[in-house]
Amino acid sequence: MKRSLLIVLATTILFLDGFHVLAADTTPTPAVAHSPNAALVYWRAFSVIPELTKDEEAVMAPYAKPLPANATDVAAKWGPALQLMYEATAIPDCWWGVDYAKEGTGAVLSYLANARKLSRGACFHARYLASKGDMAGASKDLESAVILARQVGGENLISTLVEVAIEKIATDATASCMTDAKNAAALSGMVDRFASALPAHLAKTALLGEEPTFKLAFTSDVERHAAAGTLPEFLASMQLPAGTDEKTLLSWVADTKDRYAQAAEIVDLPGLQFEKRFETFSAEMKSSSNPLLKLDDYSILTAIPKIRAYEMELKARWTMLHAGAAFLTGGQVAFDAIRDPFGDGPFAKTSLDGGFVLASKLLVDSAPVMLKFGAAR
Repeated sequence: MKRSLLIVLATTILFLDGFHVLAADTTPTPAVAHSPNAALVYWRAFSVIPELTKDEEAVMAPYAKPLPANATDVAAKWGPALQLMYEATAIPDCWWGVDYAKEGTGAVLSYLANARKLSRGACFHARYLASKGDMAGASKDLESAVILARQVGGENLISTLVEVAIEKIATDATASCMTDAKNAAALSGMVDRFASALPAHLAKTALLGEEPTFKLAFTSDVERHAAAGTLPEFLASMQLPAGTDEKTLLSWVADTKDRYAQAAEIVDLPGLQFEKRFETFSAEMKSSSNPLLKLDDYSILTAIPKIRAYEMELKARWTMLHAGAAFLTGGQVAFDAIRDPFGDGPFAKTSLDGGFVLASKLLVDSAPVMLKFGAAR
């Protein structure tokens, strides 16, 4: 009887103690403070990007002039996404959370396409506001697009290519909003800020970032397929020599590190030095026994001239925005004082119905880099 009573008491104590622990566990835990991450807010903005009809998409076509009557309705549809975009661009830190070590070369990068869509909406909205005389609002939209571009880029080659694409959309839109001296003056501050903060050594940074990204992704694929016994299928999908073993594949990956470092140094060289060094580097790459250096989707040789040209194009575009604003606010003398960084004088200027066109001596994809000013009217 005494023993039974002790067991009951002990059980009661344990139950009560357990109840105490349970009660403590159900007490709300204070939220842990995390550093703000712009990417999380951008994802919310992406989720409310409007679905537009073909006719509504046509309204957003660059330089449609004048903007059609339903532009107001289309601009309104972008409101929720842009409000979140403004919130995100106020956060300096941005990490997109892509785990290349886990996801491999098939890593999902949907944020890149979404970033381009959102930026395109912001630039259309800027043009709409400029047509209504709201230059402060237009400037905010354009600034947001450029900030997003720079928060997207820099991690590796593909993210940097999307950064360039978005900045091209933003600079096109900025030029089209400069319809007169007043509008040009209103946007000059924005142009000054972003032109002076243009990412230095953009091409070099992209190549240096590509190396660890490629290493993590490719190594992950190799190890996963080796463990699953599907290495032959992986080799076929990558067009690599049949029968190559895991050890050899990983040695090829390790060999790419020095090549990326060399490419990053070469891409930063000026004119003739670049051409001479790139020619030598190309010959070395083509004669290499490492097939990873020759994969079409990961070709360093293809990437070097392309990313270098795009870096120079951004420099030309932002300088042209300076020159166009100078012409509108200060006339020909002010315009002539700004030199084409890739020419021997001012940019070429051609009159256009509703504005003018500036052209640089810089050729990208065999065509001169150009900006149309005032064409949104």
